[in-house]
Amino acid sequence: MKDYLKCLLQLILSPRNGWEDIEKGDVSPSRLAVDGFLPLIAITAVSVFVRAMFLHHVEFLTLFIDMIITFVVYFISYFFGTFILSIFMEPMVDGEYDEEKCQTFTLYTLGLLALITIIFNCFPLPKIMLFFFLIGAVLGASAALGVWAGFAAAASCAGFGASAALIGVDFGVFIAFRPSAICSSSNTLM
Repeated sequence: MKDYLKCLLQLILSPRNGWEDIEKGDVSPSRLAVDGFLPLIAITAVSVFVRAMFLHHVEFLTLFIDMIITFVVYFISYFFGTFILSIFMEPMVDGEYDEEKCQTFTLYTLGLLALITIIFNCFPLPKIMLFFFLIGAVLGASAALGVWAGFAAAASCAGFGASAALIGVDFGVFIAFRPSAICSSSNTLM
């Protein structure tokens, strides 16, 4: 998990160099998921309980259900995101489509969203939520730009559009399945 978090930090600070290092590392997506992504989303799910420190009228059962939903949504988003990205990228690369790159990109994009969710769960500042949504959009776009630059065969505006669409779809799926954490009046921080 340490290497996964190191690569995520490098993607945040320098997306282009981060993607180059990820490609040089040559770690299989399945190993990356088991050693990095799954522990990160487990930590993200458990971080739901931190909200109990500043939301005093939240029941344990509500937090427990939200924890399970958080883990399941990230887990399913990996497969859904990989599928959506393959639909957009495969026609554009003219036979040079790489499923492992697609899976790796999805793992790191969702990892960035998981880090943002941990921040949401740990800091009770209501005004800062919009700020983090904007930061997430910028980070997602920069990560997509790094991948777009890394896909030599798909270096077109459509490649960037597909990457940005994946980020939007993953984040939209995450929000849609977590209404109790973001939209509900009983758990909202606003």
